[in-house]
Amino acid sequence: MDGQRLLAFLRSALRLGIAGKECVQFWGLIFWTLLFRPRLLPLAVTLAIQGYPLTLWIAVVIMAGLATKLAIMPLHVWMPWVHAEHPTCIAGLLAIYANIAAYVAVRVLILPLKGDIQPLSLPLMLFALITMIYGALLTLAQSDAKRFCACSTISQISYSVLGIAAMTAFSVSGGIYYFLSHILGKAILFSAAGILVFRLETRNLKEMGGLWPRMPLTALLWFSATFVLSALPPTGGFVGKWLLFAGAFKGYHANVFALLVIIMAILSTLLTLVYTFVTGIRIFFGPRKNSDRAPAAADPPLTMGLPLIVLAAIAVMMGVYPRPVLVLLNSVLENI
Repeated sequence: MDGQRLLAFLRSALRLGIAGKECVQFWGLIFWTLLFRPRLLPLAVTLAIQGYPLTLWIAVVIMAGLATKLAIMPLHVWMPWVHAEHPTCIAGLLAIYANIAAYVAVRVLILPLKGDIQPLSLPLMLFALITMIYGALLTLAQSDAKRFCACSTISQISYSVLGIAAMTAFSVSGGIYYFLSHILGKAILFSAAGILVFRLETRNLKEMGGLWPRMPLTALLWFSATFVLSALPPTGGFVGKWLLFAGAFKGYHANVFALLVIIMAILSTLLTLVYTFVTGIRIFFGPRKNSDRAPAAADPPLTMGLPLIVLAAIAVMMGVYPRPVLVLLNSVLENI
């Protein structure tokens, strides 16, 4: 009976995620056909409809669909159930799948229609803050290795959301840059968790401890991911969050409530630092567990470890030399 209820819940969660995508596609189609009938026109034509009376309300509906994809609270419920159950080998792809809605929001709404959707800015920032904190606390409560990573995604995506919601060139650049950094860090973290599950044949974090002597490479991969997600230098996560917070301050320096939201968002990064580092220290440096699975603990073969080392190197390169990506982003976003 419990299995049947779980299966029904998983189906409902999956449908909710799909519904968000379909909402974006359906209302996007309605948007174009109503305004440009009898034929669909390129996305750039949205510049011609600034100030149209229904633009804001259509944007609200599209944003609601995107918020489902972005797992913004209270539309986050599908993420732990879906993102935690996929094969670990596609963790990076699904991280992109969830985060790509941030890019879509910039491309479809902010670039062509910033003036019309400005009233959505502060509410989106507030929802992003709530989701950051809630997602971090939810992650702290997890004992399942893959659900731990999935719940972390709920919190981490919201930093990009806050950046793009502030709607300044700096903040949007930072939001997209952090999106790129986050998918690298999350692919590494999810894969490190997958290695633990693969070697120890358990997803229970409470059954893991003292693994550093037997799994040093896995430990280094885990902590490299924590550096990215916690926005510590010299990783791209630091550059992304620095830009998005600096841009948000620039756009809302005269709004006391918005400043409080931004400051609380900055402080919430401490929760990321806590749940990633504390969990890693417990797994690799905590008391060794007396488990029949301990003899199987070993680092992955080179075919599993080398791609993750490459991702970690790219994350560091994005922190040390961010110029190429930022020049590309600024060439598009400088006029926001």
